[in-house]
Amino acid sequence: MSMITEFKRVGRLNDKDPATISERGMKLMEEAGELAKEVNRTTGRKKSITPIKEVRYDLLGEAADTIQCVFSIIHQFNTDTRFNTSEITFDELVERMSKKNDKWNDSLD
Repeated sequence: MSMITEFKRVGRLNDKDPATISERGMKLMEEAGELAKEVNRTTGRKKSITPIKEVRYDLLGEAADTIQCVFSIIHQFNTDTRFNTSEITFDELVERMSKKNDKWNDSLD
């Protein structure tokens, strides 16, 4: 199992799901909110009696949901004929992330 395999798998799942790109964007916001809730449980901003091992498991799940939504939006963009552009590939996404990480790193120096 690899990230590129899952990226392609989300694409196949997307093909079966009639959601629009707007609906996928709203789902991303929902999942990002749930991820934020889990982060808040780690900082004490949100009171929780949940054991940290369970919080870790939940945080991991919400992070996965968020990434899945991002992949879903990219696939929708790739397959929507209204956009009429070249496909966004996994390698292109990783390359752009690398550039963003470089920029972030430079801002920290």
